[in-house]
Amino acid sequence: MMFWLLSSLGFASSGLDVVITGLHSAQGRVGCSAFADESGWPGDPTAAKAAMLVDIRGDRAVCRFTELPAGRYAIAVMHDENNNQKLDTNTFGFPAEGYGFSRDAPIRFGPPSFDSAAVDYAGDDAQITVRIRY
Repeated sequence: MMFWLLSSLGFASSGLDVVITGLHSAQGRVGCSAFADESGWPGDPTAAKAAMLVDIRGDRAVCRFTELPAGRYAIAVMHDENNNQKLDTNTFGFPAEGYGFSRDAPIRFGPPSFDSAAVDYAGDDAQITVRIRY
């Protein structure tokens, strides 16, 4: 009811919803980073245009980016199971926690390129799905 009232008065903001699926547990949180270019992609959330940590509900989570202007973005997602706010890796440098990318960008000998994960965002309400890999 409150959302309808706010949106009917012009106060609700549009946004890009990133629905994260495939989580194997509800432990920890999910981190999402939206990058506007290759700078820092995908491992440096401080270089992202926007980043957040969200709670897990059942086997999914949703990151809602409301401050993104229209543009081209690549989304990186991680399942931070131990709540240390970083993607942990094993001895060989491979991810020890779940991760995923917009457009289900393929991974070959390292993270996908910015271009292979980038999606166009018109600035209005939109939704994409990111599947977590372990």
